[in-house]
This record gives sequence, C-alpha cells and structure tokens, in this order.
Amino acid sequence: MYRLPDPPAFIRGLLLSIVLLVPFSFTSLTQNVELIKPVLLHLIIFTAAAVFLVFSKRQMAAPVRMALNAPLAVFVLYCAAQTAFSKYPYSSIEETLRFTSYFLFIYLTVNCVRTTGQAVKITAGFIFVTTIVCLYGILQKIGMDWVIWGSEEPFVSTFGNKNFFGGYLVLVIPLALQLTLFHAGKKAVLKSAALGLLTLTAMVELIMCTVKGAWLGLIAALVFLAFINFRYGMIKISIGRRRVAAAAAGLILIAAISPLGGILLDEIRTFGNLKGGSNIIRLIIWKTSLDMYLDNGPFGAAIGTLQEYFPRYRPPHYSR
Repeated sequence: MYRLPDPPAFIRGLLLSIVLLVPFSFTSLTQNVELIKPVLLHLIIFTAAAVFLVFSKRQMAAPVRMALNAPLAVFVLYCAAQTAFSKYPYSSIEETLRFTSYFLFIYLTVNCVRTTGQAVKITAGFIFVTTIVCLYGILQKIGMDWVIWGSEEPFVSTFGNKNFFGGYLVLVIPLALQLTLFHAGKKAVLKSAALGLLTLTAMVELIMCTVKGAWLGLIAALVFLAFINFRYGMIKISIGRRRVAAAAAGLILIAAISPLGGILLDEIRTFGNLKGGSNIIRLIIWKTSLDMYLDNGPFGAAIGTLQEYFPRYRPPHYSR
C-alpha cells in the first residue's frame, strides 16, 4: 500500500455542493422544514464516500492517517452495536447515519482537499453562502420574509430553528475572523474589510439568536483560535498583537453600550439559574439520560432513542 494519489475532482465537487446547497435547502411544505437538509447531506456524503472507496481500492493505496481515525472507528462500531440491540432500531439507524455522515465529511475533506487552491475554493463557497444566509437573517428581523416558518418572530435564516442557525454561526465566525486577520496582514484592505464586516454581522446575529449554547461554543472556539494564533506567531506576523487586543476591546465596548449589550447581559444572567428557564430543562434531560443508560446495560438505551424513552423517565412536573 502506498500513499493515495490525488482523488477525483468529482469528490471535491460533491464536498463543495454540501457547503453550497445544504444551508439553502429547506421546505415549508412539510411539518419539518429542515427534513430536506439531512436527506440531501446523507445522499451527497455517502455518494462521495462510495466513490472514494472505489477509487482507493483501484489505486491499492492507503488514505491519509489521522489521529481521529481510531476513535471515530470505535464510535461508529459502538453505535452499530447499540443499534443491533436497540428496541427501536430505525431510530438508532437514523441517528448513527447522521453522526457517520458528519465524520465522513471531515474524513473525505482531509483525504481529498490536498492543495491550497482546492481549500480556497471550498472556503470561498462557505463564505459566499454565509454572506447570503446572514443577509436573509437581517431581512427576517426587519419583517421582510417570504417563508412561513410557523413562528411569530422567526430569526432562523434558512435553518428553520434558531439553535441550528446559532450552531452554523459558531462555525462561521472563527473562520471569517481568521481570514480577516490573514488578509489584513497581506494589506488586502477590501478583502479584510468585507470579511471583518461579515464577522461582525454574524456575531450580531448570534447575539440576537439568544442561544446560550452557541455563545459558549463560540467562546471555546475563539479561545482555541487565539491559542493557535499566539502559539504559532500568526498574529504577530500579520497585524500585531496590540492591534488585535485593541480591536477586541473596541468590539466589547461597542457591544456593551449598544442595544445588543442589554440582550447579551440579560441572557448571561440566566447562566447560573438552576431553578427555571432552559437550564433546569438541561439538568432534567442529563439526569434522565443517565438513568436511561444505567437501566439498560452497557449499550444504554441505544443511540437515537431519547424521544422514545424519555417520557418513561421524566419527572411528573415536566411535561415537554
């Protein structure tokens, strides 16, 4: 077995289509407006995986070795074992396929995106889609929306759910911020300004989503991004650490004195509230999940079966 040569461009085209098409795919004609997203994602990603597998076999070559290969293989096998013993196998299969498709996207990207030019095309597609998604989110907020989402004040862009929209923005913001710093270091003023505006817009929309889990995810992502930049000197090389610190302080100040500051502070005050709100819901779900696992042996209640098992374990006062 030797190193795998450059895979077919068709696979990279499928990966790019995920970036370009999945965020825009939704329908208001069904009860679940997001149903088409996972269907489209599974269809594309498993097609790409099948083509990659055939290509690897024909080339008699080994894919790229990653530190995550073994843990991901163990996870998928564990999910398969859970599914085999699940009392609700179809629910377990659906959830296993969902997680497997996420992992395959990462795996195929590492193996098939080999050059800077290839990575730039996918990144550019991601930024282009994000720009449209954010613009649509702004139009929704000012009442210009042609889709009926079943909510009085939707702020979900093309995602049908503010939690999904917030999760997408958590992926967008660190990438857009890093590209802003990169182009600022290259003296590319227009690119840096455009990406900086996109970063700021995405952060504003994330605050307006009021999804605390997404905020915590963004904090973790930015801490990691700062560590990578300072550890490897990328900020120092590009625009200087003092300027970065000054820009960060300025953004914090602007957020604090703007109307968004009030929204942010109101939500932050609820982080430690364990007597009501979404925090008590999380505690109930976590405790119930532990009880379900302990009552069902080494494989627990099986992946994807929370909706079926939860009503049996939830407290009497909890009706959701």
